[in-house]
Amino acid sequence: MGKFVPVAVAAAMIAVCATVLPQVVRRYDPNYEMLRNVLIKLGVGPEYESLKAAEAVAASTASLAYIFGTGLLEMSIAEYVQTNGLSQDSNSKHGVFAHFEGGKLPSYNNTFVNGANPDCLFSSSWIQLHDSAIVFYLPVVPSLVQWYSVQVEDMFGRNVGYISLRSYGRGRKSTGSVFVIFFSSNCKTENFEDASGTKFEFDGEICVGTKRAWILIRIAT
Repeated sequence: MGKFVPVAVAAAMIAVCATVLPQVVRRYDPNYEMLRNVLIKLGVGPEYESLKAAEAVAASTASLAYIFGTGLLEMSIAEYVQTNGLSQDSNSKHGVFAHFEGGKLPSYNNTFVNGANPDCLFSSSWIQLHDSAIVFYLPVVPSLVQWYSVQVEDMFGRNVGYISLRSYGRGRKSTGSVFVIFFSSNCKTENFEDASGTKFEFDGEICVGTKRAWILIRIAT
């Protein structure tokens, strides 16, 4: 049961947002006072007015908790399942790619990607950006590959970067292309250095607004 503690904590946080926060917002949110004044002008009694105002604030807060909390919860569960060996078809540690169903085309048994394209190979990796950036190397894509996509999502499920035939072709260099994936709250471009202190040259960069991210690769041949 201990393995599911992070999931339980995330679920509890959403529950708090939907139940406890409305009471706090009711006391401090200026929108509550605005709604209260409007109801008073409409001649609504104090008891009815307080109830309706509290309901309106609670509904608003619960909606925000769902919008901003559900994506984080779903991504955290998916990360935990893959990196702790609980997935039926794709298990790997952080920073290591798992190839769905052992590198085979997905079948009806697939449980990781909803509506997986049966003509694509899927690979997935969860990365941690707490301490340093991640270097992603894209080799020259062979001609037998009809289409590929490297999709990067932050922990809210937002697409923050794509590498594909449309954006980078089959590799801008004969030796492949190098990308840097890094965390930054304002996505300000940085000067990256390798272990020896030499300025690191790269072909593209992807900024992530959270300190963990998901890389999903699709390949169609």
